[in-house]
Amino acid sequence: MKPSTFRLLSQEQVKQILEEAVGILESPGIMIENEDAIELLTSAGAAADTKSGIVKIPAFLIEKSLGTAPKGFDVYNLRGEVNIRMSGDNIAFRPGATALNIIDPETDEFRPPVTEDLVRWVKMVEGIPVLEAQSGSMNCADVPHEIADSYRYYVMLKLSNKTACGGAYTVAGWEVIKDLLVAAAGSKEKLRQKPISIQPACPTPPLKWSRDPCQTIIGNAEYGIPIIIDPMMMSGAGAPATLEGSLVEHSAEAFAALAIHQLASPGAPFIWGGSPTVMDMREGTTSFGAIETAMLGCGHVQIGKHLGLPTGTALGITDSKIADAQAGLEAGLCFMIAMMSKANFIMGPGMIDCESGQSFEKLIIDSEIISMIKRLLRGICRTERPIAKQLFRDPAYNGEFLLLEHTLKWMRKEFYFPSPVIDRKSSINWKNEGKTNVVQRARRRAKALIDAYVPKDISKQLSGQLDDIMLAASKRHGLEKLSQVR
Repeated sequence: MKPSTFRLLSQEQVKQILEEAVGILESPGIMIENEDAIELLTSAGAAADTKSGIVKIPAFLIEKSLGTAPKGFDVYNLRGEVNIRMSGDNIAFRPGATALNIIDPETDEFRPPVTEDLVRWVKMVEGIPVLEAQSGSMNCADVPHEIADSYRYYVMLKLSNKTACGGAYTVAGWEVIKDLLVAAAGSKEKLRQKPISIQPACPTPPLKWSRDPCQTIIGNAEYGIPIIIDPMMMSGAGAPATLEGSLVEHSAEAFAALAIHQLASPGAPFIWGGSPTVMDMREGTTSFGAIETAMLGCGHVQIGKHLGLPTGTALGITDSKIADAQAGLEAGLCFMIAMMSKANFIMGPGMIDCESGQSFEKLIIDSEIISMIKRLLRGICRTERPIAKQLFRDPAYNGEFLLLEHTLKWMRKEFYFPSPVIDRKSSINWKNEGKTNVVQRARRRAKALIDAYVPKDISKQLSGQLDDIMLAASKRHGLEKLSQVR
């Protein structure tokens, strides 16, 4: 038997939250700072105040959009194979994204990442099976900030065969990302048929969709690139202090995006996502590791599933500044809740410091946590009948089961054996092998994965296309030469 889906909301609560979210969009409405989005909405029956930018979206538009949004779809890797099934109770992961700092694996100091760090990160992720997708995990400080978003895609597409994920910061950045993806897929039509990317779009809380994310929503719809809507309200600051109230705001912002998206291209792939958090009133900080943050994630996933949409959430991020016990505690609890909620796409492994940093070691440890929870979700399975009484009658049974054929048959099916990152040695062996801690072992594992990286089989033609697209963008912002990515 597999564990039941974890839920925190009653059906009455879900219904009330959705009714209030639709009611807010009808009055007072939501601010839309994008002329193309306003045109789509008003042409379909919404009312817009051109002076304030407030758009009032009628309930029938939300219902219409829910009717055209797909209940599931597949996302592909760079080999053209189905990589992520965005439907049902399927679960996939990508690392957290957009870090401004990393912990240097050699010095343990915080510093801004550069191209070499991103290259090493992508190579490491390529070797971790429980991470189905790459992400724009860090912003490289050695390139102009105007191309920070597209440059991450450039590195991913040059080095990785996994699904490439990450958001555009500007419309100009999205255009470059789009060109890179079209080149990698082979054509616009091939990209639509077999999408190789998932891109987030984030509103500005409370209740505002600004120009750039709106254009990302519209552009992704046109090109068939799956969009994950990522409301990031903070309970008690940019959202009501009650968790129910925050979920009302989340749903209103997500519904507005859904309407724009489906009006732009009915049937385009859409994910009901989010990364709502709570504010620690004592420190004035965003707490990604708070239990209430995980509860909000569970809540908006439950609402998305109620609507019949694919779902995603950003959980597993720690507020700790290093890969320590606090990081393990917060990541473990949040991953457990996200996976028990059956979120289809979980974004957060590796991230530290309230979503502003990345840790190579934490990503490795997070992967072990995810693997253990995946084993939990398989449940206690039905095996043989009879279950065990025949074992006690087996002539080979002598009071222990170690040498029975039954043990050899079942041990690898029933037990999850972690990598050496997880210490299960005797204390004597642990002492003899250097008395390492989990961070040291994770660092060793990260290095081994990077060293074991097998270069991507990429054609000279495609590699050159990617170089040309990225170099043209970089020259527009004063960078005349790209670092070698290999």
